[in-house]
Amino acid sequence: MKSSAVVAGRGFEHDTDSPDIHTASDAYARRFTGGGRVALIRQAQCLDRMLDSMGAAPLRVLDVGGGHAQTTDAVLARGHDVVVHGSDSHCFERLAPIANAHPGRISSCTSSMLALPFANDSFDLVMALRLMAHVSRWRELLAELLCVTRRYLVVDFPILGGVQRLAGRLFRLKMRVEGNTRPFFLYDRRDVIGHLHSLGATPVVEAGEMVLPMALHRMVGNPAASMRAENLLGGMGLRTRWGSPVLLLATKNEIAAPAGATDIARQPPAGAPVLPITAVPLDVPASSMRNG
Repeated sequence: MKSSAVVAGRGFEHDTDSPDIHTASDAYARRFTGGGRVALIRQAQCLDRMLDSMGAAPLRVLDVGGGHAQTTDAVLARGHDVVVHGSDSHCFERLAPIANAHPGRISSCTSSMLALPFANDSFDLVMALRLMAHVSRWRELLAELLCVTRRYLVVDFPILGGVQRLAGRLFRLKMRVEGNTRPFFLYDRRDVIGHLHSLGATPVVEAGEMVLPMALHRMVGNPAASMRAENLLGGMGLRTRWGSPVLLLATKNEIAAPAGATDIARQPPAGAPVLPITAVPLDVPASSMRNG
């Protein structure tokens, strides 16, 4: 099915099959220094509330495309162990210091994000942040994520609204300001929520992160001033309506399997490994491989 998302930066080169490779790079991390820190602050505030709502019991977590390491500490701090997925073995380099500080609690898995090498319902929580903005086959991605979670799903996506309506026209300016930005997809939240419902999931929490564009925050270069502006706009109700990206928590319905899961959840290659980031590879037990 053709994507209904709108692309900002049409005509520029854009890897939509394995965008997490760039997301896990040092160059990408530099986007979140200086004024860009406000994006991490707001993301952490929203994610913390969602993680807190899941209770104190340890969860088994899969972080798809999580080599950016932006959420790993928050998950570990709550006592959860995490498997970080990446499209390439180089996606895990930024996680090594965290893995050294938490021995045995972080593992890695390399595969296509559309063919995760796990059985259905393998994880309590599946997260995929910084992905939907750069994935054209987003419906398939959501279906795959829901296949492998049995309880919770957390994703984020930029919305087509507010100042983001100008994103396409201002993309060249954004490139000049930021230097290393990529084209990205903007979504109508009704499309995303409707598709989640069709897959047997119920969105329960939505949180808009920023009203003002990332490029403006980076240009100003003052996280404290940016947070004051964002909090002021949030207090006026603009964040609820136009905050972007939207961080969304959904729960998987127990009585409904994801529509089309049998077709999309293909049998992964035998012996696909889960690798402790600082240790010797461990083979995935045959019982954990998804039945195709």
